[in-house]
Amino acid sequence: MIGSSIVSSQQDGLDKLAKHARIVLVVIAAVQLAAAALLWSAGGPAEKPLILPAAITAAVYGLLAAWARRAPLPAVLVGMVLYVGGIALAVAQGGSLFDGILFKVILLALFINGLGSARQFEEAKRRVAQQGGKG
Repeated sequence: MIGSSIVSSQQDGLDKLAKHARIVLVVIAAVQLAAAALLWSAGGPAEKPLILPAAITAAVYGLLAAWARRAPLPAVLVGMVLYVGGIALAVAQGGSLFDGILFKVILLALFINGLGSARQFEEAKRRVAQQGGKG
């Protein structure tokens, strides 16, 4: 686990935990950006309406990843809520929960791992603040 690795300073340890927590947000942003680029390069009329939503989703998850540098727990939680909400919306519109199930399971595992790292970040940040107040 990242929290148990050797770090040179407390701030370095916090940065590593935040980086580990935001990996899932970066992965989703990259996948959406790649999808938008692929749709744009395909250039057919059926693909054009899908480019903007993919680009917007990439931007949203990119912003969440940037936010996760300072506050990983709320950023990862918001990202997970958006992701699960997107799955629920797709199912409500007639899609199957099992479409792309392997990718969904991988991303959910990354979210769970990210939430664990974000919780460790919050606990470590609290300990650093307590030590700073004593010294």
